[in-house]
Amino acid sequence: MAEASQTHLWSTHKIDPNANYYSGWTGVEAGSTFMVRPPLKNHQGGSATTNSIANLLEIDEDFLKRTREKEMALPLVQSLAIIIASENLPLSFVDNTAVRLLINQNANSLSFIDHDLILNAIRSIAYNLDRIIQRTALRNNSDLSLIIDKNYLLMDPTDRSNQLSNRLKNQLFEMQKINFFSLSHSVWNNTISILSIQYYDDFHSQVKTLPLIIQNLHEYNNDPKLSIPAQLLKISQELPGLQNTVLSITLPRSQIVDLLNVMDSQPFFPNTYTNAKNYYHNCIISIINSAILPLFGTPKSADITHPRQTSFSKEPLTLLDSLIDLSNIDISNSIFSRINSFLDDLQSNSWQLDKFRSLCEKFGFEFVCSKFDLSRYSTATVSLQTFLNLRPIIEEYQSSIQIEKFNEIDFQIIDYLLITLNSINRILKFFTSSKSLNFTYVLFAIMSIEKHLLSTLGSLQFQRLIAPFETFLSKIQEFKTILFSDDMNLLAMFLCPAILFEREVLEYSFHTISLSEIVDKLSTSIFSLLKRFLNLHTIGNVNNSHNTSNHSNMNIHTDNQTNNINNRSGNNSDNNDNEHDNDNDNHSNSNTPASRIDIDPTGGENSVLPEQQPQNSDNNLSFGSLSDTHHLSDSTISKEIDSIFLQIIQEDLYDYLSTVNSIVPISYRSYCEQSNFIRDSGRFKKRIITEDSIIGELEQPMNFIEELLDIHVPVCNAFWSQYLDNDAGPIIRILFKIMQCQSSSSIRGEYSFLNDFIPRVHPDLTQEIIKIKLFNDQFVASKVDYDLDTLQTASQYLP
Repeated sequence: MAEASQTHLWSTHKIDPNANYYSGWTGVEAGSTFMVRPPLKNHQGGSATTNSIANLLEIDEDFLKRTREKEMALPLVQSLAIIIASENLPLSFVDNTAVRLLINQNANSLSFIDHDLILNAIRSIAYNLDRIIQRTALRNNSDLSLIIDKNYLLMDPTDRSNQLSNRLKNQLFEMQKINFFSLSHSVWNNTISILSIQYYDDFHSQVKTLPLIIQNLHEYNNDPKLSIPAQLLKISQELPGLQNTVLSITLPRSQIVDLLNVMDSQPFFPNTYTNAKNYYHNCIISIINSAILPLFGTPKSADITHPRQTSFSKEPLTLLDSLIDLSNIDISNSIFSRINSFLDDLQSNSWQLDKFRSLCEKFGFEFVCSKFDLSRYSTATVSLQTFLNLRPIIEEYQSSIQIEKFNEIDFQIIDYLLITLNSINRILKFFTSSKSLNFTYVLFAIMSIEKHLLSTLGSLQFQRLIAPFETFLSKIQEFKTILFSDDMNLLAMFLCPAILFEREVLEYSFHTISLSEIVDKLSTSIFSLLKRFLNLHTIGNVNNSHNTSNHSNMNIHTDNQTNNINNRSGNNSDNNDNEHDNDNDNHSNSNTPASRIDIDPTGGENSVLPEQQPQNSDNNLSFGSLSDTHHLSDSTISKEIDSIFLQIIQEDLYDYLSTVNSIVPISYRSYCEQSNFIRDSGRFKKRIITEDSIIGELEQPMNFIEELLDIHVPVCNAFWSQYLDNDAGPIIRILFKIMQCQSSSSIRGEYSFLNDFIPRVHPDLTQEIIKIKLFNDQFVASKVDYDLDTLQTASQYLP
């Protein structure tokens, strides 16, 4: 009977017959996905037993109800805080009747959705965003330690060298998981100062940026807290460990000059491993901004009072408007001033305006008054293009009106300016986008601008435009010299495959065209760069009794990585065999950037290849030889690791060159055929197929900037995508990731909303609002665990 009763209790009521009823409810219904609370009962009028239980538990039904409501409201408050901050909505948004009805569908009560809760949630989320970055930095630091246990090191130099090589390669594999960072500083609308951090998101193959410090310049006018050193110090204190994987900071040139004078006191970028100035990169946008100004006019004189320029457009500012600052330029003697004057005169006279409109109708044009707005750089190309389109109308109109006439030279000036500014605008948008590998093309872009200006000047025949273009060119060449003095820029350029076929560029950059000599120089730079992230720690003591039987204790490197290296060597051998077969074809092919590059690993005096390692009489690597085989000092192990490290670097660089040599020429030919590009006498042209059977095809010339963005960048990006998916070595993979996260510009398109930003949530929450908006624009903020996630894990949530 007792057994039957127990069975009934469990099968019917899900009550454990052995459980103590008075200990409270612990059972959960089968299939339930949430914790079941004890049912609320009214004990008034109950038996003495139930009354005594009620007195012991003292259940407050109203309190439990409010607690339940609050727990349900917390996720809702967080979601509302993200929405309000991301969209810069006023707090009254939650008071809207429609919003309350919508919220009420997912919550039983709105008593906890008040303004203070939302404000606190915004502050909490912004604070936790910094904690996510800090957790990522701490996770990075755990991947930086190379631990060598001397108890398992072999005494035989060759065997020990193999041990250390495998251990080092395994550590390099771990280094590929690190999130490297770069910093940048920018000022928006002359009001908001932002120091931001940038990293490469492997999951989405995208460069992401997050603000670290946001300050209002009006509140901190001339305050020392605004200085870059002060902000770097603040970051190092609030986010300890971050400086270990921050590679560089990108700033306008003027700020870099100031920083170099105080760089010894910086918590970031120590000069332990390389020249400190290599950590401070010049913002390419500020370089172009400074150089392009002569095309618009002359600098305003401080002795002359100029009328205040006010924008006559009510349209929101564009990204381009925030990139180029023309506020100190006098355009009175430029073609832009003449166009504006013509349009002003036209609109001031109703009779002339009617006449001009009728001419527009005659030619099938709609008249649009597109004046150049000095406070809006983007209106420059719009104004020029519109005026150029109206040329036949303007020529007929001015033939019957006594005004200053536009002649052929004027329209040629407009045409030259329009082509150049359109190309420059493409460069600006490219370097402010979230596209990867932007930093790799910094030098290539500067050289392309230089070539375009030289080509333009070669065809100009009127002094009115020659002088500003020469000044523009002079500025670009000045900055080119500065950029080429940055070792990181040189390394980035080396990782741009198209450059390796440009003999003049190689000669200018490395003072040699021998790729083996270039590898020698770059190996030293790469060694210094990566050694910073290789923290060697030795433990234990050497045991004399160890012999080759202990080899397996240290040889923990995966077979796959070793096989990959062997496969790459085999592939390179195959590629070299095929190279001679395809050589004649490549020399005659008009769609390749150049013939095969000459890779001579024996050309450099200091080249170190595996087959070239100096060996002693015992057939052991000389760097592994020990005078005292009974003792291995830490310095000895460190030297051996360094030598092996340098060898691995050079192996990967030669593998990269061999792969470029075998793949890139074919890639150019294939891309040009598919995209209707042809190459003629070293220059690319666009093939345009017309519907006219007589004309057939047209060949449209391309300027050097168009060649860069339309041909070189797609081909190089395709190469990297293929190379990384296959046989790229560990050094190349780490370098690629480092270049991905480098900031080519201190200004990013993601921040363009700050042009006219006014916080509507709360005036004291500007920093928090901007942080949440930037995060939500790049992540699924509502799904992130702000207490546990790192940047890597937060990137994996999908909408």
